[in-house]
Amino acid sequence: MHTSQRIHSVLFLSACALGVDVIETDVHLSKDGQLVIWHDETLDRNTDGSGGRVEDHTLAELKTYDAGYTFTPDNGKTFPFRGGKGVQLCTLQEALEACPNQRFNVDLKSNDPAIVDTFIEVIHSMHATKRIVAASFHLSNLKLLRKKALIFKRVLPRLRLYPPSWHFRNFIYSPGRSIVSSSKYLRQWVLR
Repeated sequence: MHTSQRIHSVLFLSACALGVDVIETDVHLSKDGQLVIWHDETLDRNTDGSGGRVEDHTLAELKTYDAGYTFTPDNGKTFPFRGGKGVQLCTLQEALEACPNQRFNVDLKSNDPAIVDTFIEVIHSMHATKRIVAASFHLSNLKLLRKKALIFKRVLPRLRLYPPSWHFRNFIYSPGRSIVSSSKYLRQWVLR
């Protein structure tokens, strides 16, 4: 694994070491078709760049941004990951490689239907179908995922069953892993 990938993967490895059941993370589709882990639609809030939407950049361009730029443990007094520490945006494949036994809840953030094909390709190539839960605010992505990948059997919950004031996400689960834990609480680590 490349040095910059190792540095970013420390976040995922830390979650694994803490014994979390599921790592929740978000992915966008880069301009050149890579699944990039990033919460925001744009790069402005948490990097040293202001280059617009994640989807408007290639993976190589995204890797030039300092993804640790705004992290501060002490309300802005210090920024320990700023300036050449090698903290870069990570791909879903890199995260799956860093944590080969970890379960993931992956939110498909892009409204581009191409994200579904890329997601299916990555989880199959990484042999991760039994440890991935897919989520999206775009119901069309989930319907397409269900249609194209038979390993995903259900769309839960259906939005029309809930009042508009409730904020539920749509979930698809793989039959290898249930989204319901046998214990009362599920330990989940959210990486954004």
